[in-house]
Amino acid sequence: MSFERPDMESAPEFRSYDAALDELTALSKEKRIVFVIDEYPYLAKAKPAISAMLQHVIDHKWTESRMYLILCGSSMSFMESQVLGQESPLYGRRTGQFKIEPLDYKETAVFHPNLSTEDNSLIYGITGGVPHYINKLGVDENLDYLNLNNIRKICFPMTCFCDIPFSRVATHMRYYGEYGIALDKNAVMKKYRVQPIHYINGNSPLVDDFREAFQISIQEKFNQETQVLSSYLCSTLMYMKPIWGLEPDQNGDRREYVYQDECEWRYIPSDHFPPELPLILRQSETTEKGKNTYSEVLKRHRECWLQFDWSELRYLIVPDEASAKHTISVIKTLENMEESEKELLISKIEISRRFSDNM
Repeated sequence: MSFERPDMESAPEFRSYDAALDELTALSKEKRIVFVIDEYPYLAKAKPAISAMLQHVIDHKWTESRMYLILCGSSMSFMESQVLGQESPLYGRRTGQFKIEPLDYKETAVFHPNLSTEDNSLIYGITGGVPHYINKLGVDENLDYLNLNNIRKICFPMTCFCDIPFSRVATHMRYYGEYGIALDKNAVMKKYRVQPIHYINGNSPLVDDFREAFQISIQEKFNQETQVLSSYLCSTLMYMKPIWGLEPDQNGDRREYVYQDECEWRYIPSDHFPPELPLILRQSETTEKGKNTYSEVLKRHRECWLQFDWSELRYLIVPDEASAKHTISVIKTLENMEESEKELLISKIEISRRFSDNM
């Protein structure tokens, strides 16, 4: 709204939902306004009266305005019952409705044209064809908690796991999405040298000592005989994370989030990494373009991938019954798999919203 009110010195602050809706109403009388509320179910949960409030402004204030309201939500059951259903305050006020389908297998494969059919099938099974999940390639780590002078973040290849029980899966999924896979922990540990990360208190004496040693290292004060210490410090840095930090919630507000609750493990392909590539990107290269270019190069180096067999898959987690049915249909079309293997894979499908409802 600060863009719509260029004379304002700062972004507007509203003390109530009514105040925000009144401002939108005023704007919509001047010009066409497209007002989009994404993940409407989260807003309705936080503010149960919001549907009735929208009903009131639609009926009494927006009839003469140029407002175009779009409500989006990934919970189909909520949108059907609480937005489209006859018991909803908003019933009868829609001018259109659209069910946005996930990408199909062929569309998903366009994201990774150099991968094999089997690998793209796996990506499709994991992501369900949701572009946001397919496109999460580059990973960078914020280092502000370490206060390393001018080094604020680094970027390196890794695959992350969370060693958490199902009783805590629902909380985790609210931040990272409702699709996922669960692997056999012992099988992955034996096959790859995965490592649980160290959660760090940025004010601890350990960080003071690490900071001093690391600063000496990057200033190249180590000689060749002690270069192993420099390598150790860089390796340690890749397995460090703060105990807590600020993360955006469903409403976009940054709130304190306890990373330690994730019990994260990491696979970093340092053992078989191509010698012509840097394992850790320079800070100047940690732009979105730099990360995406780096990821494209790594796609051609299968030795850097964490690969596993279907038999090592414990669970294939999807958000709802519709996604489960779609995933089953995709599994049935997979080539180079015995029917018994397909049936076993299908039996491992779990629906994440059952966790959310029950926990």
